[in-house]
Amino acid sequence: MAFRKRQNEAQEKAAKSEKEQALIAEKQEQCGQMNRQLRSLESGERIIRRAENGDQEFLEDSQRQQEIAKTRQLIQTYCNGVR
Repeated sequence: MAFRKRQNEAQEKAAKSEKEQALIAEKQEQCGQMNRQLRSLESGERIIRRAENGDQEFLEDSQRQQEIAKTRQLIQTYCNGVR
């Protein structure tokens, strides 16, 4: 009986650890994407995105600055401590 309890606890601990590792990996990938987006925004290259009506539009300088500030804030909030 005690053996089964220890075995179940070990399985639960392993499942929890696996889930935590998956969350860490997902967070690292998202932070990497945000950092790549920030570098792209800061590069000065023209950026095209889809408007609500489906047309393509260039990001204006004021919009670029807003996106840079927003992305930096997201990185600061969600990527602290992520390697």
